[in-house]
Amino acid sequence: MNSPNQILPRQQVQNQFDHAASTYDNVAWLQRKMGDALLKLIAKADLSGTPIIDLGCGTGELLRKLESLGHEHLTGLDISEKMIDVAKEKTEQVTFLQADLESIPADDESYFGAVSNAAIQWCDPHVAAGEIHRVLQPSGFVFLNSFVSGTLSQWHDAFVSNGLESRVHPLAAPTEMEAAFQSAEFYPIAVQQFKETTSFRSIESMFASIKQLGATNAMASRSKRMSRSEYETLKQHFASMLEDRGRLELDFTWVQIVAKKD
Repeated sequence: MNSPNQILPRQQVQNQFDHAASTYDNVAWLQRKMGDALLKLIAKADLSGTPIIDLGCGTGELLRKLESLGHEHLTGLDISEKMIDVAKEKTEQVTFLQADLESIPADDESYFGAVSNAAIQWCDPHVAAGEIHRVLQPSGFVFLNSFVSGTLSQWHDAFVSNGLESRVHPLAAPTEMEAAFQSAEFYPIAVQQFKETTSFRSIESMFASIKQLGATNAMASRSKRMSRSEYETLKQHFASMLEDRGRLELDFTWVQIVAKKD
């Protein structure tokens, strides 16, 4: 899975997130864990009283927690209207923007803080980094997590080893993510890489988890639905693996970036 990052059509991403909105919170435990780590970093930077934008805010978990911590000048941006609808139910004083992270509808230097949790992998990282730099005030901070290459490697390998076209969206390498923020003239940049392996005891639970997370887990690099024959081939592949190992696993790899606008 070392293919260069390929950008999905924006309408496809929106449709996948719209479809996943009602079930997303039921299975997004890893994204919540990742988001909580960002909250600790934000607390150390002391952004109290400053305007903050959550880019790819999804169902509003980070915004809800930021609001509960006393942050008042909050904006949430997401490409999915249905995700925003869920987020609105969780928050009270947040401004929401339905828009693409690659084209943020805000004036230059509008925010002092930008946070993004598991969203930038759906963008061109260089375009996203440039937009974040544009809307941040001088000395402003960005805190982000982004899934990178290596995520869902078992899912990808199942397709390829059975002669099928992989449906796992190729993600950027960690070095490419860091380079994007360097090119956008962020400095200094702190980068850490993490990996989490999720175990499943049945094929059905693994398939359901991927489906319910929708675009977040990069299930489809093509808009065409998986055929019945593809599904049965994968099912047999994982059934054999489950019999041998007693469990199924999926890897999630991400980078955490904290950077400052010089």
